[in-house]
Amino acid sequence: MLPVILTILKILGIILLSVIGLVLLILLVILFVPFRYRVIAKKKEEDEAPVNLTAKVTWLLGLLNVRFLYPEEDPLRIRIAFFRLGNKKGGEEGSEESKEKKKEKKKKKKDTGGDSDEGKDGKKDEETGSPEDENGVNGEETDEENIEEEQDLFDTMTDLAEDAADTINEEVFDENPTLKGFLEKVFAFLRKIKFQIISICDRIKDVCERIGYYMDVLSSDYFAKALALTKKEIGRLLWHIRPRRIRGHLDFGGETPDAAGRMFSFYAMIYPWIGKRFVFIPHFEEKILEGEADLRGHITVFMILWIAGRLYFSRNIRKTLKMLKKET
Repeated sequence: MLPVILTILKILGIILLSVIGLVLLILLVILFVPFRYRVIAKKKEEDEAPVNLTAKVTWLLGLLNVRFLYPEEDPLRIRIAFFRLGNKKGGEEGSEESKEKKKEKKKKKKDTGGDSDEGKDGKKDEETGSPEDENGVNGEETDEENIEEEQDLFDTMTDLAEDAADTINEEVFDENPTLKGFLEKVFAFLRKIKFQIISICDRIKDVCERIGYYMDVLSSDYFAKALALTKKEIGRLLWHIRPRRIRGHLDFGGETPDAAGRMFSFYAMIYPWIGKRFVFIPHFEEKILEGEADLRGHITVFMILWIAGRLYFSRNIRKTLKMLKKET
C-alpha cells in the first residue's frame, strides 16, 4: 500500500513541477523575447498620397504579426499563428456602409439647413455670456488688507443707509408707498452686490493659497529628485526602443539653394545616430522631395516593466504625488 501511495505522490509531484516549469517558461518568453518592428516609408513625386507607409510588428518568429499599410482601405492586418483577425471584404463592406451613411447625413443636413443655422446662432448667443471668473482674475493683484478695508467701508455705508431709511420710514414711506418699494429694491440690489464681492474675494484668496502651496511643492527636494529620475528613465526607454538599423536615402531641394543647405546641416548633426546607410542628396537647383527609409528595432516587455516599476516604487515620486493630491 505504501509503495502505491509514494508512486502516486511522485507522479503528482512531477506533474506539478512540469506545470510550474511551463508557466515559468511562458513568463520568460513573454518578458524577454523582443517585439520586433520595422517601418518602411517611401515618397515619390508622382504618388498621390503624401507618403506610402508600411509598419510591421512581429513576435516569437512570426507567431504574432501585425501590419499597418497606408494608404489602403483596410490598413490594419493582424495574424496570430495561422489565423487572421479581421477580413478585408468585411472592411470594404464597412467602408461602403460608412460612405452610404455619410451620404444620408449630407442629405439630412441639406434638408434641415435653416434649422441648423438657427441652432448655431442660439449656441453662439449662449456662449457669449461673461463669466464671473474674469473679475476674479483681474482682482488677483489686490492685497488682502485692501480687500478687508473695502469690505468694512462697504458695511458701514450700508448700515448708515439702512439707519437713514429707518428714520424717514414713518415720515415719507407712509405717505408714498412706491418710494418705499423702490428703496427696498435698491437695498436688495446692494446686498446682492455685497455678497458677490465677498464670494469673489474668497475665491481669490483660495486661489492665491493654492498657488503658493503648489509653488512650495515644485520647489521642494522631493520634486527635484522625482523629476531627475523621471527624465533618466524616459531617456533609457527611448534609447531602448530606438531604431537599431536605418537605411535609405533622401533627395531634397527647396525653392532656394539655402533650403538644401539648411537641410544638409541638420543631416550632419544627426549623422552619428543614423549611420552611413542613410544618404542625404541635396539638390540646389530644383525643388524635389523624394526618398525611402527603412527602420528596424525591437522592444522587450521586461525593460518596460522594469522602468515602470522603478518609477512606481520611487519614494520621491510617491511623496510628490501625495503632496500634489493634498490640496485637490
